[in-house]
Amino acid sequence: MTTTMPTTPTLYTIHNNHITVELCTTGASITRILFPPSNTSKIADDRPNYSDDVVLHCADYLSASCKNEAYFGAVVGRVANRIKGGTFELNGCSYSLMKNDGGLNCLHGGGGDRGFSHCQFQGKQVDDRCVVFTLTSKDGHAGFPGCVCIEVIYRIGEDDGILSCDMKGTCANGEVLMTPLNLAQHSYFNLAGHDSADGILSHSLYMPMSSFYTPIDANGIPTREVRALDDEKTMDFRTKRMLKEAIESYGVSYEGLDAAEAGECVAMRKGISKMTSKPFGFDHNYVIGEDNEETYHIAGVLEHSPSGRRMTVKTNMPGVQIYTSNYLDGSILGKENVKYQQWQGMCLETQYYPDSICADDGTFSDGACFILKPSGTPYIHSVSYTFEHI
Repeated sequence: MTTTMPTTPTLYTIHNNHITVELCTTGASITRILFPPSNTSKIADDRPNYSDDVVLHCADYLSASCKNEAYFGAVVGRVANRIKGGTFELNGCSYSLMKNDGGLNCLHGGGGDRGFSHCQFQGKQVDDRCVVFTLTSKDGHAGFPGCVCIEVIYRIGEDDGILSCDMKGTCANGEVLMTPLNLAQHSYFNLAGHDSADGILSHSLYMPMSSFYTPIDANGIPTREVRALDDEKTMDFRTKRMLKEAIESYGVSYEGLDAAEAGECVAMRKGISKMTSKPFGFDHNYVIGEDNEETYHIAGVLEHSPSGRRMTVKTNMPGVQIYTSNYLDGSILGKENVKYQQWQGMCLETQYYPDSICADDGTFSDGACFILKPSGTPYIHSVSYTFEHI
């Protein structure tokens, strides 16, 4: 069953003196963010009044047939991240979903024409700094129960570099079924510009509020353990680290490479695990705080010193998936016909924990997927991106 919404992608733009953001009805997505370099950077000296586009997307993102297999810029759902085996139980029933993650799991609500990422939302320009997207997802859409009304609001400040994304979900009038809901904003950021020759390797990442993470199995499914980072330095970003060194360390610690091999993989932008023969890098959920719509936590701080740019992500969600675009391999043609290679962009996907529908596994259940109930508390997910100069 599909949703009844517009079929032609439409673009909207919001802007102020600091940033310009282009948005699209397909997946309520972010398609461009124009952000100038610091006035003190060499880039600013060479190209005055210039702004880089700091998010990745497909070359054909304005086409209704755009595949967007990497979920560039989209709001993903109904349930972001992975659901083990593509099944879950709720309402006294067992629900089966599309296994679009190697035939094993459901990823981002099923992908393709099933997930929210590829649905056409209804868009409304409120003013120069705000756009609202809405979607009605029918009972049975992508295999999920219940009819759900989704609202996504993008705003930028009057005179600052803050972009906010507020995602809200409610049951439709008369609905009697509960449904899991866990949306995520899936933009890939590159503060050097989406077409940067060295990808995100010259960026640093700082996650001051993440003392724990949720380890995964070979198929990306959480083991249900919530592990402290004190004794696992490769995964620890409580001290600012360069992503180049962090990814090399990951290859040595977890993928069977020695230091020289890991360095060569990163230099060539082609990292394949000796353990699994899969591309490697970070794709993990970090614990950042309790779910509380009134409390905002720092999910991560991404910096690119050569351009003098910084982006700080804050959210009311209990977790954030950091993903270093490990599966990009040059096969996707990006904007300006750039072929995006491995580690070209950085995702910070604020969320409830992956594969956590009705989780009751001790501490892991603290981040359990939100269950939307008829006449119950609405789903409210807020995330903000502060773009500023170092």
